[in-house]
Amino acid sequence: MDALASLNSKLARIFVPIGVSDAQFPTYGLPPSTALVWRCIGDLVSRPWFRRLWVL
Repeated sequence: MDALASLNSKLARIFVPIGVSDAQFPTYGLPPSTALVWRCIGDLVSRPWFRRLWVL
């Protein structure tokens, strides 16, 4: 969970994430696109419950 929190804080610094190349990832302190963490995040956000709209 610490890795996800760290990754989230680093991603927040990118104002325009579209168009960021793999070569720029280290500039933002992000792991390379081939790192396992990206696949894990992709698996997480691909789950059906992640896409549900929760209303409290």
